[in-house]
Amino acid sequence: MIDYDGAAGQLNLHGIFRAAELVSRYKDGSLSSEEVAELDRWLAEDERHRKWFDDLLNPGNLVEQEEALKAFKDTGGVELSRTLTDAGIVHSSKVRTRAAWTVAASVSIILLGLASLYVYRLRTTNTVSQVTAAAAVKNDLPPGGNKATLTLGDGSVISLDSTGNGLLATQGKMKVVKVGDGEVSYSGESGKDIVFNTLTTPVAGKFQIVLSDGTKVWLNSSSSLVYPSSFEGGERTVTLSGEGYFEVAKNKAMPFIVKLADGNSVKVLGTHFDVMAYKDEPSLKTTLLEGSVSVQSGQASSLLKPGECAEIPTPGTVRIVKGVDVDEAIAWKQGLFQFQNADLSVILRQVSRWYGVTVVYKNQIHTEPLKGMAPRNVNLSKLLEGLSGMTGVHFTLNENQLIVSNE
Repeated sequence: MIDYDGAAGQLNLHGIFRAAELVSRYKDGSLSSEEVAELDRWLAEDERHRKWFDDLLNPGNLVEQEEALKAFKDTGGVELSRTLTDAGIVHSSKVRTRAAWTVAASVSIILLGLASLYVYRLRTTNTVSQVTAAAAVKNDLPPGGNKATLTLGDGSVISLDSTGNGLLATQGKMKVVKVGDGEVSYSGESGKDIVFNTLTTPVAGKFQIVLSDGTKVWLNSSSSLVYPSSFEGGERTVTLSGEGYFEVAKNKAMPFIVKLADGNSVKVLGTHFDVMAYKDEPSLKTTLLEGSVSVQSGQASSLLKPGECAEIPTPGTVRIVKGVDVDEAIAWKQGLFQFQNADLSVILRQVSRWYGVTVVYKNQIHTEPLKGMAPRNVNLSKLLEGLSGMTGVHFTLNENQLIVSNE
């Protein structure tokens, strides 16, 4: 679960927090037989895992862990984040020095210790509030998953989540194939018989597609992508609503254009970027991870660099935000909710789309900006327990209506 890219590289933070969860369950004796086996496998993977495990269970280290947790909360993780970045562990490629590897190992211990302590304290000290929150969620909802429909050029509709793998359709010389759970792919030769297809994800759905040119697109919930069966001419043009993450195949002779609502568009040659264009969000956002893109709205246009975000609050206005957290922008693709100084309303809009609920505010809600990370593969009640513990806000689920109140 805790691993590196090569002998010394990027930390697998999701593995760290999973290990922390297992350690916390071990502490309070609530591990299932499957989880005991999972923990045993992890301990056997690497002798460092055993050392971390022993250190975390050593009562003599509890004071040090408590102090580290307090420092982490007081600084909002800034110093730890800076250490990770300086060591090349986060937002970097390979860690190239032995000294950096040592920092990586030390940070792993800190992260695992903090995560384990935090999870354990939540499980032991917030029992009453968690039970109360869970009781309010009478009709629990599962998380979203791989769900989508494919509308072909002839108007026929294929439900991809209930269709087996294999050939779905043939369009000219192009074959449309479901290659796995959550992915459809186009392959073959381009031809004159070009038709436009639409991939649509519902609320609580997501899906991936590989277009005929090799471009990969991940669609978030409540989104759609209109695209040709193959690309011809001087441009590769698709139309997006909702949110999508793109890894565009390079082709200098054919720029890739993502058309959005209200005449907005994103033009690229080959790059990685995320576009969020939900109608219920205050701004359309394009976040660039790699390469270069041009964002246009009416007569206004701006060229983005990696680590920048273009916001379009109104048609004809493009605002550039530098130094954004790109991990936060694509957290949904990695199976996470991740927030940095976010309003509760921002978080609940994502919750609404992923769990298929309508959010109703019973009264005016005031909370501090929230920071945090949570997996998207948990039931709604689990997520609401965490949010309630962080904010003191009460949540009640009445069928598919999520009622939010201070009472």
